[in-house]
Amino acid sequence: MTDKEKAEIGKIKADMVKTLVDAQVIPAGVLTKPTISSLAESGVLPGLDQEYADWEDMSASEED
Repeated sequence: MTDKEKAEIGKIKADMVKTLVDAQVIPAGVLTKPTISSLAESGVLPGLDQEYADWEDMSASEED
């Protein structure tokens, strides 16, 4: 898949999520992890899922 195709797929996915959130069909918080997984698995943003997990862990430890 070319970088251009990845970018197009990413835009389509982002637009879909924005539409769902703006229409109040699904709360944004519910879509966070599935969106991250989808973007990482499709190759649009490789490694995003691990970076998000690391960020969550770091944020949780800062709250302690």
